[in-house]
Amino acid sequence: MSEEIDTNQKDQLSEKSGLQQVTPQYLPQATLQYRTFLKRSITEGLQNAFVQYDDETLEACKIGIDYQTSRINFPNIVVKYYEKSLQNAGVGHKEWGNNGQLTELIAEEVTINAAEAKLEKLASTEPLVAGETTVRGPGIPPETFVQEIIDGTSVFLSNHPERDVASATVRFKSYTSDKYTEYHHYRYNGDISLEIYGMSSADRDRVSDAVVEVVAMGTVGVEGRSFQERLYNTIEQASFPYSAWHFIVVNTDILTNYGETEELAPWMPEDVWLYKTEYRFPVQGEFYSITPLVPVADLALVKQVDVHPFHEERESGQPIDIIPVGVEDDVVHMKTPEEYPDEVIAPADYLHIKKKVRKVGQGKVKFEGLEAGCGFSASLVPRFIP
Repeated sequence: MSEEIDTNQKDQLSEKSGLQQVTPQYLPQATLQYRTFLKRSITEGLQNAFVQYDDETLEACKIGIDYQTSRINFPNIVVKYYEKSLQNAGVGHKEWGNNGQLTELIAEEVTINAAEAKLEKLASTEPLVAGETTVRGPGIPPETFVQEIIDGTSVFLSNHPERDVASATVRFKSYTSDKYTEYHHYRYNGDISLEIYGMSSADRDRVSDAVVEVVAMGTVGVEGRSFQERLYNTIEQASFPYSAWHFIVVNTDILTNYGETEELAPWMPEDVWLYKTEYRFPVQGEFYSITPLVPVADLALVKQVDVHPFHEERESGQPIDIIPVGVEDDVVHMKTPEEYPDEVIAPADYLHIKKKVRKVGQGKVKFEGLEAGCGFSASLVPRFIP
């Protein structure tokens, strides 16, 4: 006699609600990305998987590349990579790739399909690069790029435009050039190590179970699929730097455990222990000696800030001019933008505030070249370019 059990496999098929995953933003890296890209991909893949579980212990689990020293950061997983080999793709192997500069392309009479996030009736899609070419046009959100090239006249966009446009002028930015640069191509293999720490043996074991399910059984539920998708479905996407030049393959058929140990907590209490275990699985991949280009005009060190000060509630008869110190007959007018023709502030009425270096122990930097009966302040909001 057998009994049919109707069990909700929530531990494997759950989709945690109320949380919104945000694509990380990255600063450009001056060197090629080998270990940084590999560890980042594994880390973010596990983070994407663990956020799917409806479990307090797994939700609280911290995943990163650094060993944790605060009680609040446990349980946690430390991602490490043990390299076994790193070699050229061939004997004396070299490859040549495009050394393009940022170029703007203009397409006219383009049809914008908002519902399908599609551009149609392009004269040609040959100069465009999926995952790299950015797009600007009426109703197209900022930071939109070409997601996929459909055919020779149409492409999918990474964001849905706000409205349909029957005939629009669209601007593309991409790297194009007829110049080529020599690149190196290397292959590697090794082991990814996941060191699992818990404040109790139960926490350690619960996190270990999740690791086995996510890594070894990637097709069981959304948790494992999200891990696999972070590794394999992000190639050449603009939101994942260097993904077009680094390819990862993990062997999830083999997981090796390195036993269970206990150690004193890093904040050095007398009677608090950490419970540790470790899993390793093979990984191999290849990468190029290519650093993604970022226009200097979009991301650079700030050396000067141009400021136009004015009084929003200036009363009649109040002075509107300031005179920079040491500059004769050079008056800066503090008129509101509305008082200028077409609300375009005259270049001469900007104050040029240059960067000054302040050593440790010195007082705060004061702006030089300004004498007025009022003060002003300004701030800069950095915009990270992926």
